[in-house]
Order: sequence, then C-alpha cells, then structure tokens
Amino acid sequence: MSVRLNKEGHKVDLANSPLFKQALVEFGNKRYGPAEQLFENLDKHGYCCDMVHYYMAQCYDNLNQTEAAQMNYQWVAAYSKDATLVNYSIYGYEKLAYYDEHRNYAGQGNNFDRVKSRPVRSPVRSRVPPPTSYRFG
Repeated sequence: MSVRLNKEGHKVDLANSPLFKQALVEFGNKRYGPAEQLFENLDKHGYCCDMVHYYMAQCYDNLNQTEAAQMNYQWVAAYSKDATLVNYSIYGYEKLAYYDEHRNYAGQGNNFDRVKSRPVRSPVRSRVPPPTSYRFG
C-alpha cells in the first residue's frame, strides 16, 4: 500500500506522507468531511493515485455526495492496477447508481406536499358559560 502509481505511471509514496496518515485517522474516526479535505489536498499536491481517489470516493459516499463519489470510483476503475481496488470501486459505483435509480423523491427532503392537512379546530372551547357558583354539599 505504501508505494502506488499515479495515472502517469509515476511512483507515489503514501507511507511517508504525514498528511495521508492524518487523513486515515480522520477516516477511521468517521469524520468524513475533514478526511475528504485532507485527501483532496493530497490529490492536489502530488499524491494523486488510486488509493487517494478511492478514499475520497468513500468519504463522498458517506457524506451522501453521490455524484462526486461516483466520479472518484470511476477514476479508480479507469486508472488503478490493483484488481481488488478496482472491484471495490465498481461495487461502490454500482451501489450508488442503484440508489440513484430507486430514489423516491425529487427535490428537497423536507417537502411534505403529499401529506393532507387536517381541518384545524378552533382553540375556543365550547360556548357554555362557566358556572358562577359552586355548591358543595
């Protein structure tokens, strides 16, 4: 896992990158937003490789950003030499494609147009006047 090839065929040594180690810690602690930013930073600064893109896809997947996740899964499937990673990325891509096809809403998640409203009852109580005196006895 330490030395990977990027899409141009150059070696990328992830084991010596403290940023990669920090990103893995964030990912392992399920803090996908900060982890994604660290992996994105790695990608922009010379560590562009299949493993970084796979972890980026996983982060986006867990953040429900399906389009970005699918793009990174496709990148891994197209450029990776690791058959296991390619299979995982194909599975991730197909899972998201299935999810996109079977979504049952379009638009906002808080749209309640289908819910019929009940008639609103007046908060005024009955029109019977309250008793003026109480007799106990």
